[in-house]
Amino acid sequence: MNRPLESPFQYLRRKQPIIGKENVLTDTFDDDIIKNWYRARAFVLEKFRGICIPPNECKHLHVVIDGDSPIMLAIARQVALTAHFPNYDEDHRKNRTVISIFSDKGETLFDELKKEEYLCNLLEYCKYTVYGDTIRDDSYIDIEIEIIKEKPANDECREIEVVIREPDVLAFCNSKREDEIYKIDTGKAQYADRMYSLGTEIDNLPYQDIHSVERYSLALDVFLYSRMEKELGLLVNRQEWENRDNQMKVLIGLSNIFCADCFMTRYNAIRPCWENGKMTEKQAWEKHFLSLSKSEHARWVVEKLILGFKPLSNNQRLGDESCIRNKNEKSRYRKVIKSNWQSPSHINLCSFADLRRIDPDNMKYDSFLMLGIPHILRKVGEIPNR
Repeated sequence: MNRPLESPFQYLRRKQPIIGKENVLTDTFDDDIIKNWYRARAFVLEKFRGICIPPNECKHLHVVIDGDSPIMLAIARQVALTAHFPNYDEDHRKNRTVISIFSDKGETLFDELKKEEYLCNLLEYCKYTVYGDTIRDDSYIDIEIEIIKEKPANDECREIEVVIREPDVLAFCNSKREDEIYKIDTGKAQYADRMYSLGTEIDNLPYQDIHSVERYSLALDVFLYSRMEKELGLLVNRQEWENRDNQMKVLIGLSNIFCADCFMTRYNAIRPCWENGKMTEKQAWEKHFLSLSKSEHARWVVEKLILGFKPLSNNQRLGDESCIRNKNEKSRYRKVIKSNWQSPSHINLCSFADLRRIDPDNMKYDSFLMLGIPHILRKVGEIPNR
């Protein structure tokens, strides 16, 4: 199978220009920042390859990052993009992934983390702690950040601990070929995009019984036997992505990559459910369909905040509610506010519980995508054919 190896990160622009090298105003990210994104992604995906947190697991992942250098903050960003598991209990705020960063900088480190190259808007909405002082403990988001001076005791009954040290990151990167770090196989991302943009077979599904697997059988057949069989091209349209006015295309493309990066994590989470022999793989996947869908929404929220999106402001919510009697007008309004790439707002940046009320029709896309994961992983050769 053709493996489309691409380098997409350098096309991302800053939403807020800064004074760059030679005191020139710029909206591009420095090469070192971009390289750290690639390094962090390669390292974290390899580190997470063996992590398995099933839907009924009572433990959470605790990632301890030893240091606050630029590469380690890029690691924190990548962990936040990747560490989402189907056992997160939004109703009771249980089993969040905890990212602890060793640092003497305290609150000043949060100023650094809020930069666009790191966590951006995530820190405005997630739970975070600085040397024991906690803010936003009731956040619905499944990631929490803490700054620590001393390594916390590992609670083996409640957490799975992963410690990341800078020498290990650098040794890993130095042991790989450049194309293993700075090139991304975008095959899975392209298949994810094809699922999202399938067309009428999924668009016309009503939101009633949205988590009934049978509702998606026709759409899944169309994807498997039509869309998936088409040859892969390239995710990056260089001519379009280099145009500053097409930044939304870049953001959508990167979103597909970050989404696909979590496919193996989801597969590993469900695998123990059928390996005990009590059910088939298909039965296990269908049994935990809702947990997977919730996890995907949680992941999507974090990704969008890191990419610079925000929930609607009070004025935007008033504008949205004023369109309540006109579905087409409401759709146009929501499209306009989320398409302003320098200050994008999205109605679905909310808890899963609120999403049911605000935009239930949109929930079917996350659900449909979860059904495609094992098929996509087999297509790209990451898991064996049955």
